[in-house]
Amino acid sequence: MKIVSEEWLSEPSKEAVVTLQSEGLFVAAFSHPYTMTLGDTVSGPLHIFDALSVARSDTHEPSITRQSDSLAHELTAKIEDQEKGLLSVGGFKFEIEEPLPSDLCDGEMVNIVCRRIDLW
Repeated sequence: MKIVSEEWLSEPSKEAVVTLQSEGLFVAAFSHPYTMTLGDTVSGPLHIFDALSVARSDTHEPSITRQSDSLAHELTAKIEDQEKGLLSVGGFKFEIEEPLPSDLCDGEMVNIVCRRIDLW
């Protein structure tokens, strides 16, 4: 996951929106405090903030879609670790704090709509 663009919301407060790219997919993430720079590689998971819906996906094709100009996204992700809330979409790794439904298992695909994705 590589930072390909950055937009400062408040440089003194170190708040920024950064765009990350991996395997041809892009994510816009909120970051505070933002201490990285353009071109840096992010190794840890991105954090799914305020999941509005979580459901088993009918498709096996991973995807990430940003909802217009907001920071909201819709993801179709593979569950890597159901108990820990770890997910993947292509080369992106995500962590969701809300518990995943107990009927979902590792390896299954899940569709998530969230208000924001964070880079800590």
